[in-house]
Amino acid sequence: MPEVIVDDEPVEFNGPIPEDPKIIFDLLFEALAGERKSVLEYHVDGSDILQLQDQNFPSHYDTIVAKSISHAQLTLRLIESTLEISKNIVSELESYASRILSNPWSIVFEKMQDFIDKVTPLVHLMDGMGPYATNYKPTWADKFEKIQFSNKEAFELVLSGFEKGDVACLSEAIFDKLVPITTESLIFLEDTVKKDLSSQS
Repeated sequence: MPEVIVDDEPVEFNGPIPEDPKIIFDLLFEALAGERKSVLEYHVDGSDILQLQDQNFPSHYDTIVAKSISHAQLTLRLIESTLEISKNIVSELESYASRILSNPWSIVFEKMQDFIDKVTPLVHLMDGMGPYATNYKPTWADKFEKIQFSNKEAFELVLSGFEKGDVACLSEAIFDKLVPITTESLIFLEDTVKKDLSSQS
C-alpha cells in the first residue's frame, strides 16, 4: 500500500490514496500554503524530485517522504546565503567604478558580465522577497518597498550608462546611487529582516 510521510508523520487521506505522486505534491503544496509553508524536500521512493534538473514526476510510487519549511524560515535561509555571497560586494562595486574611469571602454564592456554576476544574487533576493512582504505585511514592508524602488532606480541609471557607453555617467551611477543603496540594503537585511524572521523560527 502506498505511504505518504510529511515531516516524519504519516498522512491519512479521506478515501483512497492518490496513486500519482504529482497529485500528492499538488495537494501537499496547497495544504502547506495555508500554513505559510513550502515544500522543502519531496522524496519519491528515495529520490528528491525537487533536486532533479527536469523535476519529472514518476507515474507511481511506493513511499513519498516530504519535508516542509515555513515561508519565514525559507526567506531567512535565502537572506543568509545571499549575504554570505555578497559580503564584499560594496568594495567590489567601488573598485569596478574606479577602474571605469581609467580603462578603455572595450575593457569596461568586457567586464560588464562580471559586474552583473556580482549584483545578481542580491537583485534576485530582493525581487523574491516582494511576494513575502506583500502577502504577510511584516513591520518592515514599507521600508522594503522604498529600498526596492531605490534599487531599481539605481540599476536603471547603471544600465543607461552601459547603453550609452558613457563612462562618467556609469561611474557616477555606481558610486552615487548603486553603492549607497546596496549598502543600505545589506544593513536592512542584516539588522531588520533577519532579526524579524529569526524570531519566528
